[in-house]
Amino acid sequence: MPGLWRKITGTVIITNVDDEEGASVVASTPRTGESKKSKTQAKPTPEPKVELSYEEKQEKTAELKYKKEPTCIDRLLFGKVVRLVYMLILCFLLGLIVPYILATYAFIQTSDNVRGTCALNVSYRFDCLPGKVTGEDQCHALGCCFNVDMQDMYAPICYHSVPSEYGYIVEDTNDEALDSYPVFHRMGSDEDLTLNLTFLRKVSNFGTPSWPLQLKIQRRGNDVVRILLWSPGHDDLINDDFISHPGSDQQLDVVVEEQAGGDFNVTVVRLSTNETVLETVFGPLIYSENYMEITTRLPTYNLYGLGQRDNFDLTPDFSQRERWALYNREDEFEAGSSSSLAYGSHPFFMNFENSGDMYGVYLKNSGPVEVGVLPIPAVIFRAVVGALDLRVMAGPRPRDVTQQYTSMVGVPAFPPYWSLGYHLCRSSDNSSEYDFIVDTMEEAELPYESDCIDTRLNYPNSYAALSSEAQQKIQQMRNSSRKFLLVQYPFLPVDSSAYNASRDMDVLLKLNDSIPYFGTVEGQAMGYPDYFDEKSSNWLSRYGDASAELYSLADGVILLRNTPLNEAVLNYVEWMEPFQPNCTASTPEECCPSANLPFLPFGLSDINNRTLCSFLEHPGLGNVPHMEDHNAYGSAYLRRVYQAMQQTHSNTRPFLTSQTTDPGTGVHGGHLGGFYTPDFISQKMGLVQVLEMGLYGVPMVGAPLCGTVNDTNEELRSEWCLRAHQTGAFYPLMISYNEHSHATRNPPNLGKGFSLKLALYIRQRYMILPYMYTLMYEAHTQGGVPVVRPLFYEYPHDLGSRGVSSQFLVGEGLMVSPVFTSVREETSVPVHIHFPPGCWYNLYTGALFSNSSNGTDQDVPTLLTDVNVHVRGGVVLPLQGNLQDAVMTTEEFRAAPLHLLVALSCQVNDTEGAEPDGATASGRLYVDDGATPLEQEPPADHLQMLVRENSELTVTRLPRVLGGNGICGSSHNISTLITSARVFGAPQVN
Repeated sequence: MPGLWRKITGTVIITNVDDEEGASVVASTPRTGESKKSKTQAKPTPEPKVELSYEEKQEKTAELKYKKEPTCIDRLLFGKVVRLVYMLILCFLLGLIVPYILATYAFIQTSDNVRGTCALNVSYRFDCLPGKVTGEDQCHALGCCFNVDMQDMYAPICYHSVPSEYGYIVEDTNDEALDSYPVFHRMGSDEDLTLNLTFLRKVSNFGTPSWPLQLKIQRRGNDVVRILLWSPGHDDLINDDFISHPGSDQQLDVVVEEQAGGDFNVTVVRLSTNETVLETVFGPLIYSENYMEITTRLPTYNLYGLGQRDNFDLTPDFSQRERWALYNREDEFEAGSSSSLAYGSHPFFMNFENSGDMYGVYLKNSGPVEVGVLPIPAVIFRAVVGALDLRVMAGPRPRDVTQQYTSMVGVPAFPPYWSLGYHLCRSSDNSSEYDFIVDTMEEAELPYESDCIDTRLNYPNSYAALSSEAQQKIQQMRNSSRKFLLVQYPFLPVDSSAYNASRDMDVLLKLNDSIPYFGTVEGQAMGYPDYFDEKSSNWLSRYGDASAELYSLADGVILLRNTPLNEAVLNYVEWMEPFQPNCTASTPEECCPSANLPFLPFGLSDINNRTLCSFLEHPGLGNVPHMEDHNAYGSAYLRRVYQAMQQTHSNTRPFLTSQTTDPGTGVHGGHLGGFYTPDFISQKMGLVQVLEMGLYGVPMVGAPLCGTVNDTNEELRSEWCLRAHQTGAFYPLMISYNEHSHATRNPPNLGKGFSLKLALYIRQRYMILPYMYTLMYEAHTQGGVPVVRPLFYEYPHDLGSRGVSSQFLVGEGLMVSPVFTSVREETSVPVHIHFPPGCWYNLYTGALFSNSSNGTDQDVPTLLTDVNVHVRGGVVLPLQGNLQDAVMTTEEFRAAPLHLLVALSCQVNDTEGAEPDGATASGRLYVDDGATPLEQEPPADHLQMLVRENSELTVTRLPRVLGGNGICGSSHNISTLITSARVFGAPQVN
């Protein structure tokens, strides 16, 4: 039986081995049918020994000898220690092989990609061909990675490797000392650092030729550094405005880290914290004809600026990889659409660091730019023309960043006092509309400051002389101490007097030296002056008597359609023919060739659509193409009109607003928004616009109350318009107007009863004007600090304030929390309000709402007539007049006595309703005649009011930055008498 078992199974069961008698082996046989019970209870019977054959004994003996005496080779191959070594070696090899397999097969690699890896976290994917749909083969041919990631629907499927195939290396420095890498080129206290760069690929990802670069790093004092990437053979820096000079106590240092082979990374570091604020190590660096790209990683997601865009929040959505274009244009409005904020381009942002400090970055480029954000987080700049000219501002406070930014683009203008009043304007086909509005406003005793009569008073020939009827209405305004707002447009109807004069002075834009350029607005052929040309200023001031008469009649000017608008439907086919296109006033559609750009910023389908041809030449800028300065055209127009108003009104400050903005707009005027629908969505977008414009150095800004386009049911319109006035009463620019062919919406248009409801909010606006005027003065003299500010601006270390986009501060003393939802069938609506650290009182009741060292959040029930305005503890607010007086203009209000609102500071703790302890408060008041330019030193006083712990109020004069002798005792009808003070937070006296 044992022999049979061995033959069948090939197995021998060895139960015992006698070392002394190796020839005797015991083998067990299988037992079947044996129960568990018999095993435990019955005594086992000894197994009979089985005698093996001679061959079997020899076989078993050999087997036993093998097990008993292992050789050195056995130990080398099968020892426990050796096996452990084998396992370690195997793990090491798997650690090398598995990533290689993933990089090679899981992430498809292309043979064209010889530098980087495609095995990337999805957050680090940089789009290889932005705006284009690419297949796998095309993607690989570009030297990029291809992978579809279904978990992140916003991630590109064709993306750059890290490092990218598209980049630059530092040219050989011929320095024998550079024998080890990495090499660090540190700027230190030097004024300049220059490196020459060579491209890795001859063509860009869009197929355009790559250009050699020069990296130029410059320092301007202690707080601004410049990182300029430009191609000396292709770019022109004739108009370079950056003046470098060394500092003595630098806040930032710049280090260029050069690796073996020439790869480099630019890093900007804050010296006090050693935190990186800018680095170019991620993403491609591309610089080619009609396409440039650079990326900088951000310390945090708290990014503010880079507008304008259609947004409801101050910060973009990094997870969705938002992209938007900075390209001033006027899209055709479509009924039912939301607001369009494409009137401004500001390539500037502020960003918080992990330490709580803040820095800023400004890309000086007036051409089309696309901005994108990535979740790592990072911001990407993609430009079509111009240089990559980055200016980094050190901060470290938000107001420091603002001051450093406006030191480069210009400080905002100081407007006249009356500009802070309530303004009316409209576009109507009803010739009696103006008379109806002003008569009803007077009857309802509603204050207002100015009127434009109609936006189309002489449209589209806005340089034509006004009719005698219009001049009579202007005189009536003057008789009632009100002002006239002239509305103008940048284009000139062909064959008009203004067109002929500008043609004779050779200030009209041309396609080239010989071909005039024409556009179309409402079916009429138009010419466009080159407002960059200094001669255009002479043209505006010397154009016959008409221009001088217009500006002499105007107290202020509203500039509209200055992107500028061109409605010609272009015919690019003609430019494909071998003959010269027929560009004439009767064929403006043939006045522009197709741009045929390889790349267009997000949202643009045709860069020439509804604006000027990108190929126009600007003689005033050395014949540079219009595309390079397109975004600055509206501001150039604003500057020329400002100069014309200065010449006409030499003893008063000009007041101008521009629909189009770019860096530096605030130097000459404010901003009035574009298309706003009458709904809460547009109201919230308008608030974000107002807050952003303040960060850009344009404090005189407002969103048109009650919208400018479309209409809605009367109930919702009345509610929304009421809320818009509640909020707009605290904007620097408070104006009501509508676009042509849309419902008029000045207060009387909504009914007499509704107009009476608005009276309270408009008078409240006039009461706070002394405070707001002081803020305007300080914005002008203190480097552009915004009048209306986001919460983070005053509370940079309060994390709860950084994400708030639905509240705002007026200066440092007032916080407004608007309502953005309808009450509907309810009596009130809850408004979520974040109260920053400190104590906050209700403006109307004086009740203490919050007193916390860390900030609090509350849901505040708000009635339809309620306005959530809170006063910061520790502030003294100068006010004038009261809500009951039926005063009608700022001139009347300024004759009323002043009174103070004193909100005492609290002993900060986390218990609401705490009694104040050692309370103090302070505030400032600037008073002058409200009109005279500061350089002419008008009578003025800048006062500081201080409430000390002993409840004593003292008023002292501050040193004036600009201005003349004190206003007290002057002949102006301006009250400087403080008659009363209302105190919040004072202990009760029994």
